[in-house]
Amino acid sequence: NYAEAFCVPEGKVLAIGCPQADYYFRKHNVQAIRERLERQFPQLKGRKLALYAPTFRDDEQRDRELLSHFDFERFERECGDEYCLAVRLHPQIQSSKVPEQVPNLTGWPDVRELLLATDLLIADYSSIAVEYSLLERPILLYAFDKKWYLDQDRGFYYDYEETAPGPILTTMDDLCASVRQQSWDIGKVRAFARLHNDYFDSHSARRVAEFYFPPGCMGAEAAPEGADVLAGGENVPKGAETFVNEENQRKEKIQNMKIIAGLGNPTDKYKGTRHNVGFMAIDKLSEALGIAVNQHKHKAMTGSGFIAGQRVLLMKPLTYMNLSGESIRAAADFYKVEPEDILIIYDDISLDPGMLRIRKKGSAGGHNGIKSIISHLGCDTFPRIRVGIGGEKHPGQDLADYVLGHFSGEEKEKLDEALENVVKAAELIAMDEIDEAMNRYSVGKKKRAKKNEEV
Repeated sequence: NYAEAFCVPEGKVLAIGCPQADYYFRKHNVQAIRERLERQFPQLKGRKLALYAPTFRDDEQRDRELLSHFDFERFERECGDEYCLAVRLHPQIQSSKVPEQVPNLTGWPDVRELLLATDLLIADYSSIAVEYSLLERPILLYAFDKKWYLDQDRGFYYDYEETAPGPILTTMDDLCASVRQQSWDIGKVRAFARLHNDYFDSHSARRVAEFYFPPGCMGAEAAPEGADVLAGGENVPKGAETFVNEENQRKEKIQNMKIIAGLGNPTDKYKGTRHNVGFMAIDKLSEALGIAVNQHKHKAMTGSGFIAGQRVLLMKPLTYMNLSGESIRAAADFYKVEPEDILIIYDDISLDPGMLRIRKKGSAGGHNGIKSIISHLGCDTFPRIRVGIGGEKHPGQDLADYVLGHFSGEEKEKLDEALENVVKAAELIAMDEIDEAMNRYSVGKKKRAKKNEEV
């Protein structure tokens, strides 16, 4: 799963555990953590801590309204004698308002301390349950929007319902009843922990350090007797030594992500229309590069892979054309991609069908999708490929009707050739050869070259 997620061969994934998880295998003064929490949040005194930790929905409105689906007053009324409910929000949904009477633990500096002090975790689809399962304590999943969330194709690696660490509850009735009746199953929690934490123990950080640093450089005191080491200990996971040998020989340059996004409108209603030529280009790139665009992330359908060793993310924003910038900005922030490394492919009514125009930067030229991207990025210094759809040849037709219409048979033939050239141009641009792409495929460059020849 890691190999697929990060687009690398399986042999390049070293299964040596997660250093952060070492924390849960050590002794801690949980009472001291509780006392610090109670000093800041007196409501916790004398009660067990139930922590509600929902994940983000990747939808601004749903994220903003997320907590409105949790009846805090009812929980306090029905379960408050035994449990004090607190909230820990995902960083991407802190715009959601936590009621004043509810302890808001979002700002607590170490989530691991919170989990140690938590008696009952109420999660939804969040990976926080993976860490918490190591403690073998009760977990409930409050998934009020389960149908919607699962329909978004969020890319689960395991069946959500079959592998759940606890009851999946879709209403406050069921949630409160489960808390009162203690209808959780620690056996499911243990099975969930085994599924996700096979390589977790108290020595993951050591194995990582010993992989990167030569033997002896950490000092003798850093290797207590009995500690498992990467170079030959019995507890080294299968395949680690092979990986080390390969990694020692590896000379590849690790490169940052680049984004290639095609603009369009979602749903079948707009499929194949002139305004969706950007989506068609991404489909063509997906086919040519063998990159499946089937992950729903950053308000887009995405897929990652490589072009000549350069890691790329293919994107089809699902925000509708006029809000394309929301999706592009979200992906750029997540992968820390500069505007110069974001290639946008979109339709241009000023060009004949089959023509391409490639630019390193520029204004929106009246295109609402580009306006949105410029607004959200705060600049226009991103490269773009404009694909001609020939709108200027139909002056008597309403512009909206035209761009949302379908290509004629003759136009489709020209479009097929144009999309083949888009693939070639995008590959060159991903390899930092935009000047070459402009010279080969941009109509503007060709016209200027021809004019110079005539002179």
